[in-house]
Amino acid sequence: DYESSYQILKNIVSGDLSISTDLRHTMEAAYFSLSEMFLYQNKYIEAFDILSVLNEKMKAQKRQNTAFAGSIQNNLAEAYSGMGQKLEAIEIARKSIHEKSGALTPREMANSLSNIGQYFIHLGQLDSALHYCQKAYFIQDTLFGPYSYQKNISYIDLSHIYAELKIKDSFNYFVNKYI
Repeated sequence: DYESSYQILKNIVSGDLSISTDLRHTMEAAYFSLSEMFLYQNKYIEAFDILSVLNEKMKAQKRQNTAFAGSIQNNLAEAYSGMGQKLEAIEIARKSIHEKSGALTPREMANSLSNIGQYFIHLGQLDSALHYCQKAYFIQDTLFGPYSYQKNISYIDLSHIYAELKIKDSFNYFVNKYI
């Protein structure tokens, strides 16, 4: 059950269980995957519990500037957002980009920027949303072909923003890109 699995995670992460570093990293990856499953199922509190423990471990082991730690923080921001705490989500996502900019791949950077843009959309702060969504789009435009899931998300986000801002030409441009 969830409670016993969570307790095992805490014991592994805290070092209370004597296991090899390789096994510990494998278990971390497994629990990260479990947190992603929880996010997919909109079980944000469960995902948050796991990701918080993993995030603290990364800090304690001075591994917070790794790509894995960046993925943990991106998902932690998503969990915050799912729990309705958009400002906390933005703070974590911005901090993650700032701390890990050298460790993030362009795809991860675009994903992080897109997420921040979406959080701002949910807050109704369209100028900030536009800033982040445009940055994400420009990275995605260089990475992916004309048809990609990531770019479709940018088309939807940007068309939504431009519609709300009543900028018809830009709205039409991104709607036509999506279609």
